[in-house]
Amino acid sequence: MKQREQYQRGGLRKEAREKGAVWVLQWRERDGQDMVRRKQRIGTVADLPTKAAALKACEFLRSTINRGASVPRTVEELGSPLHKK
Repeated sequence: MKQREQYQRGGLRKEAREKGAVWVLQWRERDGQDMVRRKQRIGTVADLPTKAAALKACEFLRSTINRGASVPRTVEELGSPLHKK
C-alpha cells in the first residue's frame, strides 16, 4: 500500500542563541523510509520583532517544503473511507 503524502506548513519558533534570539522554521520530511527533522534560521528577533514579520520572511521557504507532495483535488484522491468499497 502506498503511503499517503503529507502536506505541511512547518512550525515557527524562537530559539535563544549567544548573540540574541532568532526565528527558526522547523519541519519534517521523508528520507527514504525515515522521517527527518529539518530546521532553517529565518532571522533575528531584532530584525523581525513579531511572529507575523517572521512568517512573511519565511513564506518562500515554506512553499518549498512541500514541492514533492501532491495536493489531492478530489474526495477520491483524499482516500475518504466513505468512498472506498
